[in-house]
Amino acid sequence: MSDPAPLKHVVVGTAGHIDHGKSTLVRALTGIDPDRLPEEKERGITIDLGFAPARIGDLVVSFVDVPGHERFVHNMLAGATGIDLVLLVVAADESVMPQTREHLAICRLLGIPAGLVAITRADLVDEGMVELVAEEVRELVAGSFLEGAPVVTVSGVTGAGLDALRAALAEVAVRLPERAEGPWPRLPVDRVFAARGFGTIVTGTLQGGALRVGDPLEAVPGGPAGKIRGLQVHGAAVDEAGPQRRVAVNLQGVDRERLTRGMVLAPPGLGPTTLVFDALLEVTSDAPAPLEDEQRVRVHHGTAELLGRLRLPGERPLPPGARGAAQIRLEAPLAALPGDRFILRRYSPVTTLGGGIVVDLDPPRWRRDDPAWPQRAEELARAGPAERLARAAHDAGLEGIDLGARAVRLGLTREAARAAAAALEQAASPAARVLLLEGDRVISVPAREALFARIGQELARAHAERPLEEGPAPERLRGAVAPAWSAEQFRGLLARLEARGAIVARPDAVRLASHQAVPEGEQAERLAAVRSALEAAGFEALPEADLLARLGGGPAARQLLAFAARRGEAIKLKDDLWLAGAAWEAMVRRLREEAAAGRATIDVATFKDLFGVSRKYAIPLLEKLDAEAVTQRIGNERRVRPPHGGRKPVGG
Repeated sequence: MSDPAPLKHVVVGTAGHIDHGKSTLVRALTGIDPDRLPEEKERGITIDLGFAPARIGDLVVSFVDVPGHERFVHNMLAGATGIDLVLLVVAADESVMPQTREHLAICRLLGIPAGLVAITRADLVDEGMVELVAEEVRELVAGSFLEGAPVVTVSGVTGAGLDALRAALAEVAVRLPERAEGPWPRLPVDRVFAARGFGTIVTGTLQGGALRVGDPLEAVPGGPAGKIRGLQVHGAAVDEAGPQRRVAVNLQGVDRERLTRGMVLAPPGLGPTTLVFDALLEVTSDAPAPLEDEQRVRVHHGTAELLGRLRLPGERPLPPGARGAAQIRLEAPLAALPGDRFILRRYSPVTTLGGGIVVDLDPPRWRRDDPAWPQRAEELARAGPAERLARAAHDAGLEGIDLGARAVRLGLTREAARAAAAALEQAASPAARVLLLEGDRVISVPAREALFARIGQELARAHAERPLEEGPAPERLRGAVAPAWSAEQFRGLLARLEARGAIVARPDAVRLASHQAVPEGEQAERLAAVRSALEAAGFEALPEADLLARLGGGPAARQLLAFAARRGEAIKLKDDLWLAGAAWEAMVRRLREEAAAGRATIDVATFKDLFGVSRKYAIPLLEKLDAEAVTQRIGNERRVRPPHGGRKPVGG
């Protein structure tokens, strides 16, 4: 059975000061006591997260009840992840209190889009006090996402106002836009326990996509991998659970002891982690002090709490009410994606300082005076995955980015990254345009042009040093120009340059289209003399030293001889002996004619007679024929292979 999909399904988080009646209100709305711990029942306060569902018409509401005590704000933060709207609770007999303000600030920093206010415990005060509290609440939420939100007076004890609250909840929920699905499902873990007969159970608010029974999952950072044995939504077993649901996942093959709150369940390979990230920060207006460079902070992301240090650009701290770029270096890995929101709290004493948006999981090591740092953070905070891909490709310069390594860390599947890169090839703005090459290498247009120029420079240098060679092998050229690229990716780049007519790229050599490896002048004359000498020698090969001397000696002579070998004009044998190419072809042709006439095999003596050579030349010639698969040695004789079994020799 699939997860039921009513008209609207929302996750509602409570917020507010301790003892303002949050849990009582949830119990009154759902009939379920969200306080599940014995200590909570004994002390009468909420310590950890509580959960309860309710059906309001066609609306299914998953309530997440959070503690209001300042000592348990870290638990409140774990519960605030993934909620669609907030129910801010203010007691009529106490009005706005410190955690009322702190919780509201946290919800705003987390980007919660909407909510409403419940003035509780109305049965304890007169109507005038209720009006006074309502006015204070309106002043509190002015300018925030709750400005103009419904303010409903209720009593969780008498039930007064509950119907009005349900109606207001439904009204706010129906107006909520549908959340865009994320790149893949993620479940920040807020509870881990074992159930007899089932094994390990984890719960959380599912984000990004659906989970199905049988799906593989892994816990990050550093957790185990397993398979979904069962799923529940609001206590009902389902085969599939959609996003923005409170979900319980029964994991097969995973020990409870290896899972903790703060981990994230995700499909294998889709849970990137980081120890350092760039962010765009906002400091709360009532922060106790400015944010300082190298300040130690508590980072609350999803259901995780980690310690880290800030790096800030410039020389000044970030004052209360300000926003700016930062780099956060963590003391333990964090499972995150660009675009995620987080909260910063002071290390000690623990108070909320502000929050921010993760903009880059692989940031550069910034200089504090680099003006590009703040600008980049602002741009990436507003960017979608495709824009982040374009920016990453531009930032990577000549190296580009390999989608296999970077796509997930940009918040894209590999397939989505390919599609985005292909679309960006047609982008109107050159600043956004990128190129997708073979092997999923993505580079910017300026980087491509710079690489083309570098390839041209490297080939020009190689041609100047070795004018008689076609050019360097592709692998040698890749090592000089783009060593981080795979061979397939580099071939894709060469193909684009060849399509322009600038180069000629062959499997064994790359050259400039304008380069012609032809000797001229004195070199051409010397090479002609060597050809004549080889032809005059017939089947009696000439020693290499003799040929090099005829070519003038030195490195240039060796290049000329190698040139003749590449063209098939000279064939190198064993013992540094060389044979004319025409003589070699004549020898192969004669052997095949003899085989066709019935001479299936030949020995050394027969070979010497056929070609009029001494044993000094016969043995190197026969070994070369064997090496080139023209003949096959069988004992003391050679069998001539059929023509299709041979291959054209490549000389030396």
